[in-house]
Amino acid sequence: MTHDRLVAGVSHAAFLLSIGYVLALSRRRDWPEASRLAAGGFRDMSRLAAGDPDLYAGVARTNRENLIETLDAISAELTRLRRHLEADDPRLVELFEEARSVRERWARQ
Repeated sequence: MTHDRLVAGVSHAAFLLSIGYVLALSRRRDWPEASRLAAGGFRDMSRLAAGDPDLYAGVARTNRENLIETLDAISAELTRLRRHLEADDPRLVELFEEARSVRERWARQ
């Protein structure tokens, strides 16, 4: 269903990314020190991870196939970003600019 595919991208994947972000950082050995430095960026990225786990799990199970497809696309973009970082590629800023432009167009709707 088209609606399920769309919300997987603009809603459901966001809470999975938030959860993954929090879990990845919290499993690092230096998390206790890092958590004391956490501020606005962490607050913004982790907000959805503070939601209802049972609700999120139900949504994830219900829309599993679309979420997996969306996570695959996000993973591909993260891999692309990583390649640019590893290569110290100055074109990395172009990806940042592209993302900012997409976000700004969305905000003006």
